[in-house]
Amino acid sequence: MSKIEGKRFLIVEDESLVAMALARQIENMGGKVVGMASSEDTALALVAQHQPDLVLMDINLGQGGSGITTARKISRSLAVPVVYTTAYSDDHTMAKALEASAYGYVVKPYSLENLKTVVNLALERFRIEQKMQKTSQVLSQALAEERASRPPADTQDGNMPDVAFTNAQEGMLVLNKHQIVLHANRAICALLDKPEAELLGKSLSDLLAKSRATENLEQLLKSGHTVRTEINFVRRGESKSCLLSLSEKDDGKTDAAQVATFTDVTDMKDRERQLGDMAFKDSLTGAGNRHYLAQLLQSKNNPPYSIIFIDLDEFKQINDTWGHEAGDEVLVQCTGRLRSTIRANDKLVRMGGDEFVILSEDASLNLEIFGQRLLHALQKPMRIADQELRLCASVGIARNHNSCDMETLLKRADIAMYRAKELGKNQIAFYEDDLNELVDYRLFVGHGLEEAIRRGEIIAHYQPILDRTGKVTALEALARWDLGDAGIISPEKFIPVAEQTQLIHLLGLSIFREACIALKMLFDHNMHDIKMHINVSKMQLHEPYIAQEFHAMLVEFNVNIDQIVLEITESTLHDKTTRQSLDDLRAQGFAIAIDDFGSGQATLNELTLPAYNAIKLDKSLIPTSQEQQGKEEKILRHIVALCQDMQLPITAEGLESPAQVTFTHELGCSTFQGNFFSDPLHLFDALKFIAEHSPQRLTDLLPPVEP
Repeated sequence: MSKIEGKRFLIVEDESLVAMALARQIENMGGKVVGMASSEDTALALVAQHQPDLVLMDINLGQGGSGITTARKISRSLAVPVVYTTAYSDDHTMAKALEASAYGYVVKPYSLENLKTVVNLALERFRIEQKMQKTSQVLSQALAEERASRPPADTQDGNMPDVAFTNAQEGMLVLNKHQIVLHANRAICALLDKPEAELLGKSLSDLLAKSRATENLEQLLKSGHTVRTEINFVRRGESKSCLLSLSEKDDGKTDAAQVATFTDVTDMKDRERQLGDMAFKDSLTGAGNRHYLAQLLQSKNNPPYSIIFIDLDEFKQINDTWGHEAGDEVLVQCTGRLRSTIRANDKLVRMGGDEFVILSEDASLNLEIFGQRLLHALQKPMRIADQELRLCASVGIARNHNSCDMETLLKRADIAMYRAKELGKNQIAFYEDDLNELVDYRLFVGHGLEEAIRRGEIIAHYQPILDRTGKVTALEALARWDLGDAGIISPEKFIPVAEQTQLIHLLGLSIFREACIALKMLFDHNMHDIKMHINVSKMQLHEPYIAQEFHAMLVEFNVNIDQIVLEITESTLHDKTTRQSLDDLRAQGFAIAIDDFGSGQATLNELTLPAYNAIKLDKSLIPTSQEQQGKEEKILRHIVALCQDMQLPITAEGLESPAQVTFTHELGCSTFQGNFFSDPLHLFDALKFIAEHSPQRLTDLLPPVEP
């Protein structure tokens, strides 16, 4: 059974959404969250009040103080273990953090399994330490009783009661004030693989000096205080790890001054090392992950001669056509091919999505030939979901000619890859200085997106949706990144980057929150019947707690779930994981609409499925000229008629002209949307549009027909 079951947790995190998601994860694992704090003062007060079994502590609390300082205070005054949850994994930060006696850490973004393993190990380590402390107290009492029951002459050698000492499960040594061994029990003899006679008269440091883990053990032993530390020693050629507890026992009456207690934690340390490996490995492919790359970039040793940046061309189409599972298999096979192509000392990293990075230290490597070998390896046909797929990639290469720092070298490789994209598919581009003169949207977006989301620079604009009478019945919330004087970055630029960098869920939650605020304002303006359409990415639906997170925001803003329509793409219906998320969302009461219907892999048979409540015709199906109208009309009439028969509302979107409005109105579409009626608007402009546009018929909005 998990050690988390029934344990009480305190979460210290300055981001409320992150704290809520973490709390749900802990409770789903069987734990109980007794409090959440966003500042140092609140955290200390809640620890004192609730005495939790474990504290999950963010290192950076923003305006709320330092998580490291808070953990240090908790460690000094209260017996509560602390595990860090952090996005900072550099050596300096982690060294400072571990000084505060932390019991582990998880690096954001962390997986549920990673969190579960770290917490279980922390609770086990704390249990062992508490058991050691209790054992030490029992022995202290036994030693005191022994001294009291014998004459002084009989106690000078520090004799211990046989039962309390000899048969203890933990390894134990009785030491004099110079840390010389007076007695050893059976467990320590077995642990060190030495008979008691060989241990007597030896100093503790002599027993452990050759393989101890802590260089300051000598100072700790001489401090005269209770010592708890981790040590290593070698037994039969194998390294063993132990927790050492050294307690002061000197009362001036006997030579027995200290009791050293040892607990074997070798297995636990092995699990911690495995977990450390997991923290720096991509869970899908086994390649290094972003945290591993960050560690490499921070290293001052063996700077790479070159960095190769690889991006698979049109990978999104594979996901949309064959589903997420097929896309994952493609990434796994690509990783295997890259591994078989690179050299032994090269480092392979999956950046996220379909991006890979290779760091090479080989100055003799012919990068042109090497790049071609990489492209050739990826081009070979692969069998996925009973289909034969052929891939190609864009490769950017940066050479370290002028000893630039590694982050600059990575940036240059990224710019070169973007240049390869511009040259077309299956291309290699080398970084040259003049590439800096190019407008590199992708690099800018990739580095600035997370901060833009957190600072609220990406906001929702609202495009009206009208019914057949011309009345506004709904708004669609659309993300816009406005840089002020620098202009607006198109969603076509930053949405794919958000998906590749795993920021799409954070972005989606931000837009969902804004949409809830907008609905609250609509309600305040007596516009109670306006619904809100919100786009949900397929990748968002892989988040295990998306339904709970959406519901929490509805409760926060007192929004009726009937006012929300979630828009998904057709490919979502062909993924088992996302279908389960859709079922959960529908069970909660959310309405689901298929966006861009007819542009991907949906079939008319799917209109009978209970997975959604409405569809939106893809704008590519709606003719842009009179010549096209005849070809498209029959297909569209059948789709609209079937939707009407199934009582599925159908929206015509992307309408740009009076002819398109008239055509879709005559087809029998239920609602209408497009720039013909209005561009996406700021919220206050959308409120004004709703108030001013309520004609009796949709066709009243059309310009008069010229005679």
